Amino acid sequence: MNADMVNMENRRFDSLESWLMILDSENVETWEVSKEDQEEWTADLSQLFIGNKFASGAHSRIYRGIYKQRAVAVKMFIAACKKPPVYCIITEYMSQGTLRMYLNKKEPYSLSTETIMRLALDISRGMEYLHSQLTRCDPQRPQI
Repeated sequence: MNADMVNMENRRFDSLESWLMILDSENVETWEVSKEDQEEWTADLSQLFIGNKFASGAHSRIYRGIYKQRAVAVKMFIAACKKPPVYCIITEYMSQGTLRMYLNKKEPYSLSTETIMRLALDISRGMEYLHSQLTRCDPQRPQI
């Protein structure tokens, strides 16, 4: 395992420790969810329309969608937590890291023009989609 992966794994472990410190261990619920909560969190698939893929990575694909007449992004969902003080969604782990980490591993000028154009188009399409959904968007390079 290279140094970047070790650092990433350590950061991931550290963040898990911080979640555990936030949670009160006596009140932590099991993974079993009540029928009431299941109904609240279950999507009505008859109301979901999945459109074209607008972004993808080594292990992830994001599709445009419409859910109950609202524009949405559709990607793999693993689990969620809605118990105060933690509200979060859990999605797939991106093993290749950020775009910056990926590019730093590459030799200079080793990416094809096609790959560079695909990355630029995917980023711009994602930014356009996010911008159209938000009144204020302040993207930062590390978020890409």
